[in-house]
Amino acid sequence: MALSSIVNAMAQYEQKFQTILPKHSWLEDIMPFHNGALATGEINGEATVVQLDSLGRTVWADSSLNHPLSHGLRLISNSQSNIHLLGDFEASNGVNDIYCRQYDESKKLQWEAIYDSPIGTFNPDKFSDAALDQNNNLFIAGNGKALGSGNKALLLKYDSTGKLVADTLLSQRFGNGKYVGIEVLSNRVMATFYSQFGGTLTTQLHAYDLDLNPLWEFDLPYTVLFHHSSLATNPSAYSAVAGRKFSNLKEALIIFRPNGDTVKNVEMSLDGHSVLYGSKVLMDDTRFIYVLSNYNAVQMLSKYDTTGHLHWADTLSRRLDGIVQNSQVFHLWKDRIICSSFYKDAQLHIFDTSGAKLHQLPIHLPGYTDPKVASITTDTHGGVWVCGAALDSTSLTSKHAFAVYFEKQNPADTLDPTSTNYGAHNASANLIACYPNPTNRYLELGKEYSNVCIYDAQGQKVWQLRAAARLDVTALPKGLYYVTGNDEEGKYRKAQFVKR
Repeated sequence: MALSSIVNAMAQYEQKFQTILPKHSWLEDIMPFHNGALATGEINGEATVVQLDSLGRTVWADSSLNHPLSHGLRLISNSQSNIHLLGDFEASNGVNDIYCRQYDESKKLQWEAIYDSPIGTFNPDKFSDAALDQNNNLFIAGNGKALGSGNKALLLKYDSTGKLVADTLLSQRFGNGKYVGIEVLSNRVMATFYSQFGGTLTTQLHAYDLDLNPLWEFDLPYTVLFHHSSLATNPSAYSAVAGRKFSNLKEALIIFRPNGDTVKNVEMSLDGHSVLYGSKVLMDDTRFIYVLSNYNAVQMLSKYDTTGHLHWADTLSRRLDGIVQNSQVFHLWKDRIICSSFYKDAQLHIFDTSGAKLHQLPIHLPGYTDPKVASITTDTHGGVWVCGAALDSTSLTSKHAFAVYFEKQNPADTLDPTSTNYGAHNASANLIACYPNPTNRYLELGKEYSNVCIYDAQGQKVWQLRAAARLDVTALPKGLYYVTGNDEEGKYRKAQFVKR
């Protein structure tokens, strides 16, 4: 069998710039736009959306909502390249209303919709999350007020022209509550519901059709949901919910089939550590689920499939330098997982989907301290955009929004050694120099590597060792395999070999 290398050079990342906005500002969300990015947040008490070019310069900004104490919380792009800006603001009567604005690709405002709960005069409405369906209908989750009672969970549906076509306000059920997260599939809307009234805690997963008619609901017993990212779905209509169990303060991952049946209720824990805040969860387009959890000194990153099987865990927590504070953000792009952490400074941690850590990138903000990452996204070249807020080192009461871009130096690479989409031969120093190759017994690695893994041609992990310089592969069936490991500097290396 002829052997050719199919492993690409490892990608390297370089922070190209950092953009700092005026004081009393912060950014909540960021998305790629043209050769730069759009970001939204708040500047001096007003919701603002800004466009950054490829050098990080502000080339356009809009704060024309004209409401004090307004918040830009989410940016979403639809299939026609229109941009939705969403959030809430304090209305003239002193309570919040929800707003949505749609811009076209040239950044011209097309329409604006404001929602005020229809019953009573003192109706606070707050935004939590939003998603689009295939016809560019916009669904918003949050809470409103009805019949003079406490805040109630709220779902809204707007068509592509900004017309409100459906809403549901849970006015007859539960106490104070809200919808925390929302996901829209081809034929249904999934939303996580959270309510705490006195000593009664209620959390549920609700399924609606696209007209917001209820289909089914499921109790999430004693699970506290902190964030809209506690809910994820995949194209096969499986759902995953992650949150903190109120009963024992451990993390729970609950996986649902499309009909609402529970596949598995997984209790997640990390020995020697207590959980701090609720997990966040992502699902890819196949069958895998990624969970990022906060514990008292570390983060834990885990990979499950839709049967509830754990593929790997603790990768981030075992390698994270520092202590994580109260929040975490992560993003899935192709075969890469990008996580944020904070200890003295903010950092990004990049993993492939096999659980191997590839990069740890400090976020440099000269003159600023205590940075908090709010959002991470990637562009089509694999570059990473990050936004959030930090304090001026000379005036710790002055908060400034920031945006940072990491350029990917080798956009053509593939990070996951289990991927079948490899490029041309590249005999770089990032490869493990394994020999003899092919082999029928021993495989020499040239030096000792830690966290050594072997994968078969289908990407299934068949072997893992804490450290090794030589492998006895006698027991492996004949075929093509991949070996990965970390060198003495902690850098990720990989290679292909044939067992004959």
